[in-house]
Amino acid sequence: MYRVAATLRRHEFDTAYGQRGTRVRTPLGRVRFVRGFGASFVTASPAARTYPGRVSTLPSTDDLLRVMTILGVAGDPLYIMKDHADDRRRAELLAHITAALVDRLETLETRAGLDVDDRADLHLRADRDAAGPDAAGRLQAARLAWVQQSVARRRGRRPDPVADTVATTIGVLIELLAASESGPMLADAVAGLCAAADHLGTVLRAAPVRLPTGATI
Repeated sequence: MYRVAATLRRHEFDTAYGQRGTRVRTPLGRVRFVRGFGASFVTASPAARTYPGRVSTLPSTDDLLRVMTILGVAGDPLYIMKDHADDRRRAELLAHITAALVDRLETLETRAGLDVDDRADLHLRADRDAAGPDAAGRLQAARLAWVQQSVARRRGRRPDPVADTVATTIGVLIELLAASESGPMLADAVAGLCAAADHLGTVLRAAPVRLPTGATI
């Protein structure tokens, strides 16, 4: 069985019996695959691995590499992790896994014939189970932030009215989800945003369909 032993310079890993293993040196901080039994990463102390969700610990690099293999996630782990520190490596791997999960979930929802209501119930239940009934909005805001950041990064240096509008509007929606108080000014602003979105939706639905290069109807 292949297990991964990775480090920037020197990394200690435990055996399956919880004993301290051998220090591993990898040249240039590369990741090497070793044959062996029971090798696993020592990522951080339990206190350093806690996070504000309902799960008390975060997955190790070894766990994430296994998930990538099981799901067939595209991407070279060596290139993804580069020479980053442990937390950054895990964040990089988990981001690729998350993107692949969204792609696979959309496919399965379509194959299962789920309509809009079914999908809404499905995602709301999942958010509540993962974060708790009172913190589901945190996950929703996080997903919106991913879209905002990706659109803004893809925009480039030149002004882009569409990308700028999308990024700005999503940023406002994130703040709106987190708003704890309401008032007449906020109510008017929300009504204006809703009206503008409805108008934009009408225009987009009336616009001619843009086909990919070479595609036909």
